[in-house]
Amino acid sequence: AQQAQVAVGADLRLAEENSRVVLQDCRDLRAKVQELEAKRIQEKRELETSSRLWDLQRQDLEHRQHALQEELQRSKALLDSSASSREKMQAEEAVLRRTLDTQARELEAEQAQAKRLAGAVDDRH
Repeated sequence: AQQAQVAVGADLRLAEENSRVVLQDCRDLRAKVQELEAKRIQEKRELETSSRLWDLQRQDLEHRQHALQEELQRSKALLDSSASSREKMQAEEAVLRRTLDTQARELEAEQAQAKRLAGAVDDRH
């Protein structure tokens, strides 16, 4: 009976030692799970932050693209207006040049007439 009791005591000590080892393994695994969970939560936060930053950058780029498109439209309209104004100015310049040419010919004709008249007056005196 004593031998059985010694064997049971040895088995009990072995079971206790195995229990302590298993319990320590469980504690180690729980700590590892908590560490991994904390890491996962941190990575999720970083991913969400990164996603928000990318979204803000995308929105900014869309806004800038829209502003540039509007500026391009204004520039095209201004260019069209400028071309139209240039054509009008060229037409007005052509009219003014023709008017000046006409007035210059009229002035030359009047000067020639004045010289003839002055020559006739000189001839009479």
